Amino acid sequence: MIKKNETILYFHDFMTNEDDIRNEIDDFEDQFEKNGFEIGEIIETEEAPFEKFGSNKAYDILLFDWGGASMGNSIMRHYCQHILDEAIEKPSRYYIMVSSFTLEAMRELLYSIKNSGIEKPFNVFLTIEDYCNYEKSILK
Repeated sequence: MIKKNETILYFHDFMTNEDDIRNEIDDFEDQFEKNGFEIGEIIETEEAPFEKFGSNKAYDILLFDWGGASMGNSIMRHYCQHILDEAIEKPSRYYIMVSSFTLEAMRELLYSIKNSGIEKPFNVFLTIEDYCNYEKSILK
């Protein structure tokens, strides 16, 4: 088991109750463990953690889920764009999509930027498993 001591922040939409948040965090911990990683505490927030928004939240890994509040608006796409911008500016941070809605939104955005000749930042992952596989590959 590989121990990770990074600060992990779970940025989620406001449509989630406390029980759901705890269950989701438990699921994330299980996914990391299933992929061979022991992680510390996951801190949750509904507030955008991006410096462009004036946030001073410190984190090494951002778990992102804005799926529940994305219907009928473009907020999730904007957050995905902020993640890509920050990923380029902060290469020591990792960004992981943790819901099917955020995965699809990021996948669509990555497809559109690829068509304009921009490469996906290496530190943006569509799943926890993708992140874990990357970490294992650089530890070899």
